[in-house]
Amino acid sequence: MGVAPAKSFMDPEEAKWGERLIAAMEKYLDQKFKAGQTQRMFHPQMHGCVFADFIVEPNLPEDLKVGIFAQETTRAAWIRFSNSTWKDDIKKNFRGMAVKVICVDGEKLIQQDKPYDTQDFVLVNWPTLGVSSYIVAVRAILALVGTIFDTLYFAFRYFGAVLETFRVVPCFNLLETQYYSQVPSKFGDRAVKYSVIPHKKKTSTAPKKPLPDYLRARLADDLVSEEASFDFCIQFQTDPKTMPIENPSVEWKSPFIKLATIRIAKQLFNQDDQWQFGKSLTYNPWHALPEHEPLSAVNRIRGYVYEQMSAYRHKRNHVTYSEPGPESFEMGRLLNKDNVEYEPVFVGIDSTAVNNIILSEEHAKMLKTTENPELVKLRAESTSFAESLEHKLYLHSKNRVYQFEFTAISKIRTDGTHLAELRTLLDKIGTDIKGNGLINFGQFALVHFCRWFIIDNAKEPDLTLISPTLAFNIIFDGDQKIFFDQLFDHWGQGLDAIFSHCEGYDAIATTDTKIAWLLKNNNKPRNFWTAAMGRTVTMIQMEAMLHDALETRMDIMNKEHVGATPPAPGEVFTTLNNYIFDNPEMHFALHPPAKPSFGKIMGDLLRAIGNIGVVSLLLCPTWLACVFLGLSCWTLFISPLLIGLILALIFLAIENPKVKPPVNKPITNVVELEDRQFQNQLTVYGTVKRPNWFHTNFLRMVLVISSIQGRYKATKGDLGGIITIHFLSWHMFNKGRNTMFLSNYDGGWESYLSEFIDEAGYVMNISFGNLIGYPAMKWLFWSGAYNEQVFKTVVRDFQYPCPIWYSAYPMLSIRNILINSQIRQGFSQNMNEKELAEWLKLF
Repeated sequence: MGVAPAKSFMDPEEAKWGERLIAAMEKYLDQKFKAGQTQRMFHPQMHGCVFADFIVEPNLPEDLKVGIFAQETTRAAWIRFSNSTWKDDIKKNFRGMAVKVICVDGEKLIQQDKPYDTQDFVLVNWPTLGVSSYIVAVRAILALVGTIFDTLYFAFRYFGAVLETFRVVPCFNLLETQYYSQVPSKFGDRAVKYSVIPHKKKTSTAPKKPLPDYLRARLADDLVSEEASFDFCIQFQTDPKTMPIENPSVEWKSPFIKLATIRIAKQLFNQDDQWQFGKSLTYNPWHALPEHEPLSAVNRIRGYVYEQMSAYRHKRNHVTYSEPGPESFEMGRLLNKDNVEYEPVFVGIDSTAVNNIILSEEHAKMLKTTENPELVKLRAESTSFAESLEHKLYLHSKNRVYQFEFTAISKIRTDGTHLAELRTLLDKIGTDIKGNGLINFGQFALVHFCRWFIIDNAKEPDLTLISPTLAFNIIFDGDQKIFFDQLFDHWGQGLDAIFSHCEGYDAIATTDTKIAWLLKNNNKPRNFWTAAMGRTVTMIQMEAMLHDALETRMDIMNKEHVGATPPAPGEVFTTLNNYIFDNPEMHFALHPPAKPSFGKIMGDLLRAIGNIGVVSLLLCPTWLACVFLGLSCWTLFISPLLIGLILALIFLAIENPKVKPPVNKPITNVVELEDRQFQNQLTVYGTVKRPNWFHTNFLRMVLVISSIQGRYKATKGDLGGIITIHFLSWHMFNKGRNTMFLSNYDGGWESYLSEFIDEAGYVMNISFGNLIGYPAMKWLFWSGAYNEQVFKTVVRDFQYPCPIWYSAYPMLSIRNILINSQIRQGFSQNMNEKELAEWLKLF
């Protein structure tokens, strides 16, 4: 087998292209990140940084004893697994494995100001780079960080390189993946490419319900149960024509030759200090002995850019970087055969000694982590959901996650004593929300609010009773599919116990059958409004804890300045920003909440157009009447509105003369369920007046219009001047003859109703005015709700007990939630001194 000498020729234009690329990337980072929060440019999404042994093979042939492989030694190494871009792990992406070998003596191509130097190997899970030259490589990066012209030019000029990005193979387990250097390096006076080949067979498959960072989760699970190993290999360039140095898009076909073993011991790597350590590390193929000098123009550009961008990132983050030495070993959380944690112990720095890093249990000791007192509560409270589906799914989501409402109304079985037993069961669960033993409400981190109640006094317009039904109402984050996939996993036992009293529910059926039953009984809301749009349960809880932790830090700061000049707003902000940066539990605050996706914006626009169409359809009878009468175009436009208004004035002002309003039970069982916490719920339902055709359609039109107003105007927690509502929804059931109003609100019932009267009394008149028993109105906009005491009495008459009601954050008002959100957003905004002063008033 012939081996070609290593030859690489420098292009005089390389420096110019490198400077252009650095300027574009610095500008990109300036625009994307605030100072102190700058992320790395390449492979920013880390899965984990793990401690490993780099064990050179014994008895290597003399021609392979080159550089770091010259002697049979075992050195420690830090390995960083990563994604090339910020994407969910299930999506195709390049996975990186960067190896930093510690304590490699000798002069390096890039010198460090430390006695303990390192050797880096940077690898990716694809053998080729996908670009034919360094110019194409530079243009590919400019297409991502440069101008729109750079993007369009690359897309049209190098379309083949764009297609190459789709060739990357899926990766389902980082420890079962082969990694490649893609570009060559010297091996003495010869050229080689590196590859790391796993010992573990490729058996993992895509999870059925993948989380966004499931690769990290699998890496953590695997390294708790067993160690992992890789062969570190080289490929020699045997033919310069078929294995070119300057064209990284060509795969070399020479055999792999093993030089070392990488052994990753059982360990824990998710601790905060090790995570921050991994994020701060710099990997560069030019952190190397001269015997391993990177070859090709791509590598030269790469080394220069990596070095400059690393320095720029650390400078913007106010961090002084130095290469790690033996002092970093104390962060390695290794596990023995009994999964007891111990530290690796460094016993010498002589690189000629065999096994100079000892990982024995004889030297083991348990790690003692220092807790920040200000964050003890934050960590304890966040532990329960830090690994939850919602946390995984949405904290890393690029698009805003919306809240949805699901309501199922199902008939209660009439045989036996199901109604009485169901009442008893609901009361039992409702009186002990946290410890009822059937439903662990707090375990399901997607749920904001949930309620069950029995509809047993609803009547037809002629006052005949409707068969008792059970209503289930829940407000959750994300789409319905994800919600139902998790619903029965978390609450299956309780759901079976409750719904087994309803017609058609089979407690021993499959989960899919139960979900189908729920969907069959679904009653979609005519109007659904949320105050904190796009705020998930976890975001609300974490932003509240962020506020508490920052207030504690500010209290300490104020004590430090007692008797001295108070710090300027900018100084306070810098202190808080650094405090967040030092505590990973709060790093989410460094990124702004996700914005609506383009698809969501377009969907809302189409929905608004559709809603306008629905309103027009509801006015269709009056339109047809105008056409029949041969009215002019202008009259044709305005007449339906006038006719509709006249009909409303007539019908809403008239109570059905022969029908008495329903008389509800005493309100004791309603009142006793209120004021158990800061938040409350309202459950109201009633019967639509006659003529049913008018009131039903008029109410539908009102709800469509109010839905448009709520969705597109009242988007900041203020619903027409009412700032106490978290969520509300209107439903129509029994073929439109009955309606139901559900809300979750802050404070007491009296003040809540008073707010409605003061801020939206006319809305109450044109909506609730369609129900039997509503107070008499004068010309639609007078009296009715404005007759306060009569109105409140009628609402109590319409109100029914809700034995099960759950809130994920019962002590937070909507004002608290919105203020907490403003505080969080302040860390991702550029504010002047005046804006900073106003922002600090939020605390």
